[in-house]
Amino acid sequence: MLATILEVTDAYVSVRVPKDASSGSASIVFDNGELFYGPSVIVRGNTQIAADFLANIGSNKALKNSSPLFAMIIGINLKADGNYILYGDFDEYTNAKTATNVTSGIQIVDPSGKALAIGSQFVMGKFGLNGSVTDVKELSSGKFLLTGNFSRYDTIDNVKSIVRFNSNRTLDSKSYEVANDDPEDHPERNTRIGSSVNGGLEGGAISTFLNGNGKYISVGNYRRFSSVFYPNSTYMSTQIDVIESFGLTKMDDTGLFDSSFNYNPAINKSYAGANGFVTTAIQLYYGQLVLGGSFTTFHGAAAPGLVCIDPATGQISDAFKGITDGPVYKITYNENTEKLVIIGNFKHYNGVPVNGVAVVNEDGSLVSGSMIKAVTGGVVTYCAQLNDGRFFISGSFLKYNNVVRSGFAVLNEDGALASGYNNTGLFRGRIMDHAEVNVFGGKALYLVGNFDRFDNKEVGNIVKIVLANN
Repeated sequence: MLATILEVTDAYVSVRVPKDASSGSASIVFDNGELFYGPSVIVRGNTQIAADFLANIGSNKALKNSSPLFAMIIGINLKADGNYILYGDFDEYTNAKTATNVTSGIQIVDPSGKALAIGSQFVMGKFGLNGSVTDVKELSSGKFLLTGNFSRYDTIDNVKSIVRFNSNRTLDSKSYEVANDDPEDHPERNTRIGSSVNGGLEGGAISTFLNGNGKYISVGNYRRFSSVFYPNSTYMSTQIDVIESFGLTKMDDTGLFDSSFNYNPAINKSYAGANGFVTTAIQLYYGQLVLGGSFTTFHGAAAPGLVCIDPATGQISDAFKGITDGPVYKITYNENTEKLVIIGNFKHYNGVPVNGVAVVNEDGSLVSGSMIKAVTGGVVTYCAQLNDGRFFISGSFLKYNNVVRSGFAVLNEDGALASGYNNTGLFRGRIMDHAEVNVFGGKALYLVGNFDRFDNKEVGNIVKIVLANN
């Protein structure tokens, strides 16, 4: 972007920065073609990292290899008390892990991003969960339902991808009676401690949604549902019951499989599910599920990129109708505006040309007045609508609608760049979720994911920013 030269002396060059310029490095090109790189130019504007943000390095070690490069925070939930639950694939958060404070996969932080004291965290024992947490739901009872890619809690096995915690953040467990071949000498072996949700998904799940009758609907890329048959199990071994269930399962709050949902009794297994990967899923306010991914069929019927599921039966619903000509990466949903944003590697939505992002109504129809413009130098990987109708987008792109924006931009409701919010410099990485809250003079956004730069400042997969009112 070219700046207007106002004055040149032997000591300085004075220029007028264009109104759409963003923070970044400056350079000077002389008439003879010589190029000189100058200092960074800081543009003042309405987008700033919050002054009270104290997370510092955030999540700094991954579960599998202790690498900071993959210590992603997958999601963030606002709690009723004003604090936040962070969850994902991290082993440490702000170096807070100790022998008595296991921070792997889940952490509760205050509005500044600072981890709460040990007594206010989830009680994870010595080892915690042995895999990532991909979804957390706070239940009306005050309990918490966690979904992810894990199979053990501390020393308790057969906790397969779904587990519930009490309102005091301890594991919701129970004592099950088991067979004991030596009850006289070892009466303690008459029972075995297990998860109160005696049902799970082998291979991990993406999300679990709540059904109106208190049941749980889990979505993912797993192939089997399993539970422990405790009457035939012992203190040392377990008998596992298995049902073939292809990525879409309903169970009650005890983990009992619901055979009235996505199950074909004629073949004793679920219907076919997706012929590719499911990468994202949301639940509309009236209960229907919308799944996105790299599939082209679902339950054997055509479903290019998207499918809507009836929460009562697990069959395809026509309540939402949408198709793409390429894979879907992410779906975000704002219940207040009643709009979904669909992001992926596609060029058409319902046959209409789009730029890899489609803003749609709850029935799947395209919102023609909110068209996200083309990006260059990369792709959009996240986009969400705020409660006031504006959007923010992020990704690997260098320009939005041919205007320099290094991976992050704030947009008006019609998709045009929002004036006054152009000041941020380099964003590097991928946003996976966000939380929005009103603050004095504007709104705060908590952004989480797998990124190490925002406004060219070092961050650790989480940042709190403020969008000030114009």
